[in-house]
Amino acid sequence: MKICPICTNCGLCTDAAADIEVAGIINTTQPTKTSYSGCGIIVDIGTTTVYAACYDLSTGQIISQSGTVNKQTQYAPDVISRIQYAQSQMGTQALHYAVIYSIDEVITKCNIPTQPDKAVITGNTVMLHLFAGYGTTGMMQAPFIPESLFGIDLPVSLLKIQKQNIHDLFPDTVYIPPCLSAFDGADILCAVLSVLTVRQQQKNFLLLDIGTNCEIAFYDSEKEQVFCTAVAAGPAFEGGGMNCGMPALPGAIADVRCENGDIKIKVIGGTSPRGLCGTGFVSAVASFLDAELISPQGIIRKGCRKYAAHLRYTKTGELSVMLNRTMQGQPLCITQKDINNLQTAAAAVAAGIQTLLKHANHPDFHGDIFLCGGFGTRLHPIDAQRIGLFTNAKSNIISCGNEAASGAALLLLRPDLKNKAEQLAANAQTIQLAQDKYFQTQFINCMTFPENKKSCP
Repeated sequence: MKICPICTNCGLCTDAAADIEVAGIINTTQPTKTSYSGCGIIVDIGTTTVYAACYDLSTGQIISQSGTVNKQTQYAPDVISRIQYAQSQMGTQALHYAVIYSIDEVITKCNIPTQPDKAVITGNTVMLHLFAGYGTTGMMQAPFIPESLFGIDLPVSLLKIQKQNIHDLFPDTVYIPPCLSAFDGADILCAVLSVLTVRQQQKNFLLLDIGTNCEIAFYDSEKEQVFCTAVAAGPAFEGGGMNCGMPALPGAIADVRCENGDIKIKVIGGTSPRGLCGTGFVSAVASFLDAELISPQGIIRKGCRKYAAHLRYTKTGELSVMLNRTMQGQPLCITQKDINNLQTAAAAVAAGIQTLLKHANHPDFHGDIFLCGGFGTRLHPIDAQRIGLFTNAKSNIISCGNEAASGAALLLLRPDLKNKAEQLAANAQTIQLAQDKYFQTQFINCMTFPENKKSCP
């Protein structure tokens, strides 16, 4: 099997290489002729993966690109748990070295021809703090104050780097774009910049990077202002914390459909199934709703006779839906608890979107919605709407790949856009959801899945 070179756990790798955007590789940034010579690099530090690309500064063409798993995952799986781990003895240092080694690995794979003249590094606020060796204590609790919101040229000599290769493959300074808040980072700003510049979006739009920490941005084209927020959605969208969850690797079920009493699956690599990844999970619940195998309240229907052959009780007595079996004959089941976890995650994101739009004075927005990042790009829009992520069916949902990396490339090739990025960040309005009563009300209202559109005789 051939897998994409940079796994973003999107859930829909195929026998051929995955879509180049989904893999984290940019194909939206058009070549840009500049007055510079030599080469430059961009690095996108994701929570799960680290991506790098080397550019010819004179032509704007990509020379090489690569990606790897963020080695911080061995300490903690998500942003919140990494902030907590950083509080332990030597925790910040361990996470700092882990991401430095990840960057070293990924830029070494790029086979950069000469020491770069310029570099741009993007990522969420926490990842950038850990890269720079900054403390994260201020982001542990409200009012969530980071040590820096960046937007700076950072001398490499100030970094606590012991890897000589990093020094050889970086210029003397690296540009880190501004972050919007503690949990809306430079990555979401770069994504907004890319949509505005590369896609030449001139209307209001909503942009989402869905994952354990879901970043949401709304751009008001009349005010030229970004409104942003972040939702702690939990690991459900990434296949985490599930009875049979796994990353989007060969053997992961990436799509599930109910058809005439049977449950059809698609498995990454066409191999025997080993588990269920995030997009497979969302598609399963969406299909279960259409088949009335589960109720709008998220309860598995014991009386749905058409799919009775797929109903199972786990060893702990929990009702579940069996999708298939592993090669060893073990049942792969979605449990009632799994469904409730996805229900909670979807409600949090939907309520976050509605709250953000209310604060932006656009509660009835039904324009373009851009889904970026690995999971968001491969999330089927109909499935997303079916589980209630988006309540307005009139919206045009667009999968757009790694817009954060695309925006970083723009800042590398067009330094004139730094002023635009920093202006967007300076004027951005951040919405804190923790104490927002409207969010709490909407969260409760969104806990029920949308009413079924099909019936199961």
